[in-house]
Amino acid sequence: MVAYSNSCQLLPKTLNFPNATYHLKEENTTLEPGMKIAYLKCENGKFRLGDDGPGVIIVYSNGNPKLSRDVIVFGNWGRALYSFENKDK
Repeated sequence: MVAYSNSCQLLPKTLNFPNATYHLKEENTTLEPGMKIAYLKCENGKFRLGDDGPGVIIVYSNGNPKLSRDVIVFGNWGRALYSFENKDK
């Protein structure tokens, strides 16, 4: 599981991927996405990696991945910015 929230309609506070954790930094961000990184699906507030399709949540890099490790997540709530935390600290 990548994230958990009380509902699929609510943003998760943290995304957990292998070797990286991302914390919600900004809701309704106006930043433009870069490269598509992952697809997420949500069932009963549990966010898991998934495939493209209806209702999918898409994770993008925040602009140029060489300049930023943060991600922008698109879902039914709009777009949210998550900041990167290296788990290898």
